[in-house]
Amino acid sequence: MKKNTSDNIIFVHKGALGDFLLAWPALLSIRTFFRQAEIFWHGRDAFLPWLHPLGIKKAPYQAASALDGLYSSTGWPRALNKTTVFWFGVDRITVACSHPQLFFLTAVSSAKIRHVRNNYIHQLHNLNIPFNRKWQETWMDLFAANASREMALIFPGSGNPAKNWPLQNFLWAGECFKNAGYKTLLVLGPAEEKLDLSGSRLKQMRCTTLEELQGLILKSRILLGNDSGPMHLGAMFNKPGLVLFGPTPLRIWRPPGMRALKSPAHCAPCSTTARIRCQQPTCMQAVTRKHFRAWMDNFLNFKDAGL
Repeated sequence: MKKNTSDNIIFVHKGALGDFLLAWPALLSIRTFFRQAEIFWHGRDAFLPWLHPLGIKKAPYQAASALDGLYSSTGWPRALNKTTVFWFGVDRITVACSHPQLFFLTAVSSAKIRHVRNNYIHQLHNLNIPFNRKWQETWMDLFAANASREMALIFPGSGNPAKNWPLQNFLWAGECFKNAGYKTLLVLGPAEEKLDLSGSRLKQMRCTTLEELQGLILKSRILLGNDSGPMHLGAMFNKPGLVLFGPTPLRIWRPPGMRALKSPAHCAPCSTTARIRCQQPTCMQAVTRKHFRAWMDNFLNFKDAGL
């Protein structure tokens, strides 16, 4: 791919927080390669604070409408004539249009099992776009101001209830953190609004914005949660943590740098894309408190050794 491919570029990404964070190094790599291009974003507005420092702005209304029209049209819109589009998806092409200025990048490969980030590296290589190996250093320089190490954060939710460890286990794990001397906070998002936490003695906080979530993570010492966006955000800041996996394969979706517990259930994992169809998901229940306790004891030993 030539650097003067077009007058401007648009990134299309309609995924959730974890998907976006796994794609961020690829976005940075494309931005680095096309240093002189004007680049726009067509996705969730909530992610723009992590793109503005790269000089990436929200796509103009006319271009955004033209992109949305590709779901039902096979023709290339006039509004995109001088635009190259990088369209990020999970595992398949989602629009009918095909065009030399349209490039699809998928998180999951149908041909080979790779971690999402490695899959993006492979696709960028095929486009002759170098991967920016200093992506985490760049992320930390841009967003890790005022980081500290004060709290143990627990995230009991995720984008799909089938991926969640039983709530009572998280509350028990929180007591384990407290007994080990950690300031412990149960962090809740919109998906956890209806949880019954009346009997819990753990401090709770409801995050209403991603800015709040980032601020909490920057103050954290250790994270615990399901395969979810907050755990991926913690990994972006190189925070230690334990991620619990059941329906989704950790080889593909594991937040880099974090430890992971895989369900011992014979049926797990059952979905490479988090499209979970199981009517009675039991894999997360098979992750026992004993499994968590063994990890925590090991973590505390490393901490005491100054590692």
